[in-house]
Amino acid sequence: MREFFDRLNIRIAEFMEGRYGLDNLNKFLLIFGFILVFFGAIVSPVDLLGWGFAIIALFRALSRNFDRREIENEWYLKITRAPKRFFKKISTRWKNRKTTVYFKCSNCKQQLSVPKGKGKIRVICPKCGSEIYKTT
Repeated sequence: MREFFDRLNIRIAEFMEGRYGLDNLNKFLLIFGFILVFFGAIVSPVDLLGWGFAIIALFRALSRNFDRREIENEWYLKITRAPKRFFKKISTRWKNRKTTVYFKCSNCKQQLSVPKGKGKIRVICPKCGSEIYKTT
């Protein structure tokens, strides 16, 4: 049985040679498509839309046009960069909420962080150089 799966793995690898494969956009299309298929059990037109996303992801994975697929993936990464950065910042602030105080510089609106529990401290903004006195 193991030999069968080994041979199958080799055949799939040979088939995919020279093809684009999976990237971030394909993963998103597949996941979003299958979520729509799952909810399609409730609303039938959504089901067809989900299968459409899955078919587009399959087309992209089997494509031999690397340049076009890379441009599409870069476009997707560019669009998702800002939301990912926003949620990562929120996550970091939540993790450090017990040890760090976050505030904005009154002059340039730069986000600053200082250790919690130090009393009244003087903070110099690294962006504009203004002095801020903050109680932590």
